Amino acid sequence: MRASTLLLLISALCLAIGCGKDDASGKPAADATGQTAGPDSHAGHDHHDHDHAALGPHGGHVMEIGEEQYHAEWTHDNTSGKITIYLLDGEIKDDAWSTAESIVISTTIRDKTEDYQLVAANQDDQNPPQASKFEITSPNLLTALNQVGEAVKAVLKVSIGGDSFTKAFEAHNHDH
Repeated sequence: MRASTLLLLISALCLAIGCGKDDASGKPAADATGQTAGPDSHAGHDHHDHDHAALGPHGGHVMEIGEEQYHAEWTHDNTSGKITIYLLDGEIKDDAWSTAESIVISTTIRDKTEDYQLVAANQDDQNPPQASKFEITSPNLLTALNQVGEAVKAVLKVSIGGDSFTKAFEAHNHDH
């Protein structure tokens, strides 16, 4: 059987049985504990082994920083090219604050590396000032982040609480 025919049959079967939906209501199916396994659910697995495919509190993509010590959530506006990084705590609930005036996203495309500085957008009046939100408007950076994969690499470089962290961006879907 040809691969295209097999793919078509699998797709038709998936549509016929609902692809993980509990019933015709369209609600996610419940797991063995009775919890639904939606995109924001941690049902069915240990908290420390979770992936961050679910959206964060600002509706953005979440990435782990350190060993679950912190997280970064990034949002984007496709029209303006504005990218915002929110620094969050290990539980992805509260802000994590940095004394940095900016953070860096470094992209590598075809062996050419470029650094983009995101500036603090919500500095407080502490001494030294702290921020948990960093922004840049760059359609080029947004295009690179949306194409992260084999040919495009992007790395977040940030300092929180006196510690420096580097975290690679991962490919993501655009269903939100």
